[in-house]
Amino acid sequence: MQQPLVSIILPVYNTAAFIAATIESVLKQTYQHFELLVLDDGSTDGVASIIKRYTDTRICYIANDKNYGLIYTLNKGLQLAKGDFIARLDGDDICVPTRLEKQVAWLLANPSTAMVASTIQYIDAAGKLIDTVWPQDLKYITAEAIKQYLPKDNCIAHPTVMFNKKHIQEVHYRDLTTFYGNDYLANNATEKNLSLAEDYDLWLWMLSLNKRIDKINEPLLLYRTHTQSITGTRKQSKNVFAIHYQCKKRFLLYAYQHGQWNAFCNRVLFYTIIDGIMSVLKNLKRKFKK
Repeated sequence: MQQPLVSIILPVYNTAAFIAATIESVLKQTYQHFELLVLDDGSTDGVASIIKRYTDTRICYIANDKNYGLIYTLNKGLQLAKGDFIARLDGDDICVPTRLEKQVAWLLANPSTAMVASTIQYIDAAGKLIDTVWPQDLKYITAEAIKQYLPKDNCIAHPTVMFNKKHIQEVHYRDLTTFYGNDYLANNATEKNLSLAEDYDLWLWMLSLNKRIDKINEPLLLYRTHTQSITGTRKQSKNVFAIHYQCKKRFLLYAYQHGQWNAFCNRVLFYTIIDGIMSVLKNLKRKFKK
């Protein structure tokens, strides 16, 4: 097979109910010069048998020998990707037919862009469009608006993004070991259970290195929300302030330790303090309600 321009990284873990629809949405793209790396992170629900039914040579099935987690699997995908452009996708979402075509066109026309996202349209577990909206996703579209808002809150849907590989050679998805080291984690078991928000951390890291993030003002991805999805899980946690506080705290720790502190980090620090305060207030409110 000719080397593809686009590599699609598709990590899966027990998404047998949705994976066929996801793969079909990729195969129906108007842009066809891609490879699809399906990385199975130790699934136990029979998803492998569904993936292996597809005989398209552009699909590469890669199975981890056990469940290592999303960050390990994403970084493995980045290392294996052959394309100049790398798209993300989750095993329960749907690409609209023109997604790759429009993102490739954007990156070819804007060589200074390190990553281009899109807006999203929510669907339910059955694949039906729902009225749920993410206001930040729709409001912050331009590169300037995204850079101004991201220190406060996330406004990029992870499975919508496409990277220009030449601009992201020095970045990757960071796990807790990156920030704290194995010795610290061995003695702080509670730290392991904190939500990492690996995508938000990556966006902050990219912007701190002056990487340009753009967004196409069109829903190129149907984002499935259900009780087992990451979105559903985080909604159930009910304290997004705590998640963002921990994510930003780790980002700032890394920037300080590696001599990468700059004006952007100062803005992140301001909102980290606010998130910390709001997290405490939210926990107190929950406590007094009991």
